[in-house]
Amino acid sequence: SFLRIRRFHRIIILRQAQDERETALASTAHGEPVEPSWCSAVDWRGEILFRSALIQKIGLVGDALSTTQQNTGLRLGEVVEASSTGFKSQCYELYGAPPLGSLVKVGSPDIFAVVLNVSTEPLDPSRPVLARGENAESEEEVYRDHPQIARLLTSRFESIIVGHNAGGEVFQYLPPLPPRVHSFVYAVAPEELAAFTRKLDFLRLLLNTRSVQSDEVVGACLRQAGAQQPDRQEFTLRAGKALASELAGDLPRLNAILRRVAL
Repeated sequence: SFLRIRRFHRIIILRQAQDERETALASTAHGEPVEPSWCSAVDWRGEILFRSALIQKIGLVGDALSTTQQNTGLRLGEVVEASSTGFKSQCYELYGAPPLGSLVKVGSPDIFAVVLNVSTEPLDPSRPVLARGENAESEEEVYRDHPQIARLLTSRFESIIVGHNAGGEVFQYLPPLPPRVHSFVYAVAPEELAAFTRKLDFLRLLLNTRSVQSDEVVGACLRQAGAQQPDRQEFTLRAGKALASELAGDLPRLNAILRRVAL
């Protein structure tokens, strides 16, 4: 696993650094100070500088092995399965999934995706959920009387990738590689949603999704995006034109999506 690899690398670095430190100290005792090959910032007569350089060395290796998350938004969960076109995420909290059609981001640089499906299911597929509320007066009472339910269930959501950040610029097509498993998934801020949806090239990716609810996802995504635009009517008009261009040969589907967008 990633954590084992990181710990293994840290052990190697610690041993390498300790060996070089001992060599440097021995050389200093003979009047021939030697500087280690991996860092020029170490002062063999100063333990503090040695420790600081060692910590920096380990930190650099950790950054190289992992994707450093610099997102500060609401963390929803983490990736448990990924492909070039989308990924599945497990939520940290039961029923903590974002709504259908929400824009989320993952990785660093950011990969943007739209929530395609949300599910709540048993953590262990071999233990199906059983009805427990026959004598309960409310759903809250069921969870209160059976607190183990929250530990036996999990919420997951599936997202389709619609863009990525490269060199500080956002492109609305698939990235070269999917996000790593265990990457953190974040909700985008309202201003990020507004900025991303100023361009509507991503609609083609959503419309080409082989999913029975793809039209519902397109409608939900555009409704959420329109709510963050300074001129919602102008945005809805642009979205309608973009959809008409993509679905010129499928008028019934176009009309069905437009009715959802106008809600």
